[in-house]
Formats: sequence, structure tokens, C-alpha cells
Amino acid sequence: MKRYSVYHDMELYRKGRIDMSEEKIPEHPIFAVREGEYRTFSDEEKVSSIFQTLQSIEKGQISETEIQIICLVACNGYMTTRQIFEFLTLMGYEVKQEKILNMIKKLSRNRFLLISYFSIEERKTSYVVVSLDRYGEQVARQRRVEYLSFSPFERIDEVWIVKRALACVQIRLAWLKSGLPVAETAQRPVIKNEEVPGMVVRPGVMIRLESGETLLYEVVRSQPFWKKMLADKLARYETVFRNIARTDYEGAEEPVLILCAENEMHAAGAGEIAEKSGLKEDEVFLTDDLQFFGKNFYRSLYHFDRNGKRQCFEFAV
Repeated sequence: MKRYSVYHDMELYRKGRIDMSEEKIPEHPIFAVREGEYRTFSDEEKVSSIFQTLQSIEKGQISETEIQIICLVACNGYMTTRQIFEFLTLMGYEVKQEKILNMIKKLSRNRFLLISYFSIEERKTSYVVVSLDRYGEQVARQRRVEYLSFSPFERIDEVWIVKRALACVQIRLAWLKSGLPVAETAQRPVIKNEEVPGMVVRPGVMIRLESGETLLYEVVRSQPFWKKMLADKLARYETVFRNIARTDYEGAEEPVLILCAENEMHAAGAGEIAEKSGLKEDEVFLTDDLQFFGKNFYRSLYHFDRNGKRQCFEFAV
């Protein structure tokens, strides 16, 4: 079953455009998990009651742009302010990035959104992480957003879970910005073997191209026991791929699995695990976080040859 809402409609993101050739590429993968990292939450003062929040909506004090921000966060689970800005730009909204944070702080005060940071030894990262708060869920439901990502346990999500979600958002965003012929995107779609109960794979992102190819992105983070977790997942993928006709997979062509690691060294480790999984070489590609920015994206899929050199697959732009 695909996680679908009106905010997954491809036409919604064709009203604006972002030139990836002008995009700055980060020096370091910002969604990589760092040792000793933890989450802290904003100390924004909240309004005292739900009645104040409801009143702000009734009086039109929450703008249409702010409602769209709530809905985007509801769809994606976790987002950075930069990701929100770029989604709004693709949707045709003319808004400056510096104003986005002010809107988010306002929505946080009214309990529509939560603001958190990644910290190491009391030093915060340069970007904030935005997630859904309790009243944001109600607004999103009114806008026909289904499969909401709000959870009362959101505050205890581990760093690697949050960063995996942010990497998934960046993958989807890169494809939407790229100008390549994307027919459909989906988050965490379920592909299950109809004949084997419990035999399920659930990639972080699915990209289906107009030509029929389907790309399944499995985002790998360096959390504890990540190698065993990845090996277990790849064993399920191998079973599903070998029996694809007996699953509920809807693609016209057999899917390709892409392992998104934190950096090139991490990808090499993921590739070694993939080689032992039984999956064929042309069924699995590698990528990493820095490939989803700027010109890097058009050569983002790769293998390693016998000498350990990266061999890239180039998209036809």
C-alpha cells in the first residue's frame, strides 16, 4: 500500500523550478549520524490553551503558506527549513527562506509544529528539524493529508531515525528538482509477498519514472547493529525480487534497489553486504547523501569496481 495524499501529486510541484546547477553542495553529509549526538527541543514559549490556537485560525492569523508548511511536514515526518523552502518554491510559492523560520516559530508557539536540534556537547547543528505537533495533525487532516506522521512518541525518536527520514525527504526533493521524467513518488510503500505471511519490504522512498523504471531507495544510517539490520533487509529484498510476480508490486518493470549511505566509505561497506545477499549486480546500486545536491545528482548512482574505484551511472538529462 502506498502512502498517498494530495501532497504526493506530481503536478503540485511543477508550478515552480529550482536550478540544481546553481545549488551549493555541502562539504559534509549533514544527515550522517555522529557519535555522542542527541536531540534537544526548542524552548519556544507555547500558547496557554487550545482556544487561543483555534482562535488564531478563525481570525485568519495562520496564513495559507503556513498551512502548506504544516501539511508538508505532516506528509514527510521530519523536514529542515531548507527542505520546506524548496518544496514551497516547487509549489509556486514566492517566499524567502529567512521568513520560513519565523513562520515555523510562530506555528511552534501555537503547537502546530515542533522544533528540535541535533546537539553534541551542548553545541547545536546549524539547522533546525521540524516535525508535527498535536494541533498540526488536525489542520493537516482538514487538508486531506492521509497517513500522518504525528506520534505522541515523536520526542523520543533516536537521532538515526530522524536523520534517515530527513535523507528520504532529500531524495524525493532531488528528483522533483532534477527535471528528469518522474511519474510518481511514494514514501515507505509496502511490497508484500502474497504467499508468504510477513514477507514484506518497505523502502524509504519509491521513484517511478515515466519510462517505467522503478527505483526503491533504502536509506542506511550508521546506527548500532546497522550491518546486521541491512543484511536482514537485503535477505527480504532478495526473496521478494525472486518472486516479484507473486507480490502486490505494481510496476511495469522489475524494480532496482538503491542503498543510500552516509558517505562513500559507508556506501562501500553497504556494497560488501549487498554482494553477499544473493541480489544480482544490476539489481542494486549505491549512493550517498552528498549525491542529492547540485550537479552531483546526475551521477548519483554507482558501483565499485574490483580496484575499489567508483563507477557512476549517468542520467540522460
